[in-house]
Amino acid sequence: MAAADAADITLDGLKGAVLPLVCRSLSQPVSLNLPIGIYSPATLPLQDVSSTDNPTVNLFDIIPEYTSEIDFGALERGFLEANRSCNMALLPPPFGFKGDLPRDTKIQIFLYPARPGVYYIVKHFVCSSKCKPILFKQGVYGQAQSYRWRSSDAKIGKKIIQYVLENLGGRQLKMFDLVSHTTPRNSSGKFEDKDDDEIDRGFDFIQNEGPRSCTEMAQLRWMTKNLKAPTSPIYQWPHSLVEKALRNIATDGALAKKEFAWPIPLTEKYYHKWLLDILEKIWNFDQSAFLMLGEAEAGKSPLGRSVLMAQVRHNQHRFKARGTPCIRCTAEIDFLRREPGSVIMGDFLDDTTLSNLSVKTLKYFLDVGLYESMVLARFAINRAEYLTDAGKELFGKYLDGQREFAADFEDEVRREQTWVDRIMTRRMEERKPDFKKRKEAREALFGRENDVPREVHVKREFPAEEAAFFKKAKTWSHELRNTATGTIDLDSPERSTTAFSRISVNVSRVPIVPSTESDGIPSASSSAIPNAVMPELEEFIDTELAEEADFIEEMGVQMDIAGDED
Repeated sequence: MAAADAADITLDGLKGAVLPLVCRSLSQPVSLNLPIGIYSPATLPLQDVSSTDNPTVNLFDIIPEYTSEIDFGALERGFLEANRSCNMALLPPPFGFKGDLPRDTKIQIFLYPARPGVYYIVKHFVCSSKCKPILFKQGVYGQAQSYRWRSSDAKIGKKIIQYVLENLGGRQLKMFDLVSHTTPRNSSGKFEDKDDDEIDRGFDFIQNEGPRSCTEMAQLRWMTKNLKAPTSPIYQWPHSLVEKALRNIATDGALAKKEFAWPIPLTEKYYHKWLLDILEKIWNFDQSAFLMLGEAEAGKSPLGRSVLMAQVRHNQHRFKARGTPCIRCTAEIDFLRREPGSVIMGDFLDDTTLSNLSVKTLKYFLDVGLYESMVLARFAINRAEYLTDAGKELFGKYLDGQREFAADFEDEVRREQTWVDRIMTRRMEERKPDFKKRKEAREALFGRENDVPREVHVKREFPAEEAAFFKKAKTWSHELRNTATGTIDLDSPERSTTAFSRISVNVSRVPIVPSTESDGIPSASSSAIPNAVMPELEEFIDTELAEEADFIEEMGVQMDIAGDED
């Protein structure tokens, strides 16, 4: 059978293939020798491990073109002892590991015959806890690689890895097996012998199918029937365990939905630069809540989730907290009861009814302290779209139910955390008691930092025609004060401006009377005042000229009285 091409291997195609399958953990290692399968090592969904990658649980050591002779008997014995004692040093080189791995780490080995006498070795390490890539790279014999795709459901990724490895064919030493979905094991099976998938499937069945109310013994009836039914996922489970699970879902007050996989990091790729600049100035979300006001569909919901995920990721690294960062999303603050907050769990009140309360009243609800973060989004009148085109596209897929991550998700998360770490480092420095004194000392030595914008007075600019009118109006006013008689030619280019040097205007000649060809304006030698001037000048002439004439007439009367007295 011909091997599949790498271009034909897609995440959606593999998800459809493994969805009805179950990945079981084997109680004893299994050794198989199969014919060549439908996949080849070149088509495996793997990528090279970088020292800056996030810790993960599925890691691979790839050794291509291995030509040395292999003692399969010694390899099988070493494989059995290595998985039993979780000590990879018991495997013969190069099938083991040269360093230390997390406790209870399992290994699978797949030997693909490239050609006679040449094997392509694929070692699959399944760690019990996330392993740092930089430590894994130091202990491999070949090339350190990791799973390339990322899905919100970790079980899907586990199934895809096992599916492509088993379909390589060749000699296989396995600790896991991919089988079709079947009914639970027979009644003789003990609960302690069930694997993780069976336990998860049982608890999912209780959470999805179990009655929330205990009225009329609804929970007791349901538990009794399902514990006796051979086809039930909780067949012959301990009564006390099922009873406790039902009691938890009946009294669970934390009705808020938890989101562990949020695909939009807080970076410039998904949010506008001006928004990130604003957040950088106000970022204090380990001690304060973040309240957003805005119209619908402006981007408050994705922004609130991204802010919270950025903060809880930082908190996990800062406090060395165990667990997976997540956020609780709800519209009612009462849904957050009965579950204490955590440094790696933020609370998001989206479209909440608290919008009817004043901001002063909300302060009592949003006292977050240092142990959890909170974001509140409610409606107001302003609108500003926060998401970029890439962010809108990804958020649209999220609303459609597609919980997929972009190919560069890990890189964007690293950029986000680098940015948040820089902000929080600055905030921690500002919170120190001696920060103000140290800042004053720096200003005394190096001067004040220009961290605030300076006021700059900009000269007011007028359109050319308006500026010319004001200039000639000022000139007219000054000349009228000197004399109330005579002819004033506003359009004469020989008019001197030395007497009016204190008037800061630009010299420009703009006719303020219509053309003489059309209206027959009197000549400049005439003593008549032009009657076809601009409306503003007509008003000016009517007021200012009358005041000047009254002033001169009064002065003449006073001079005559003085002459008579002499």
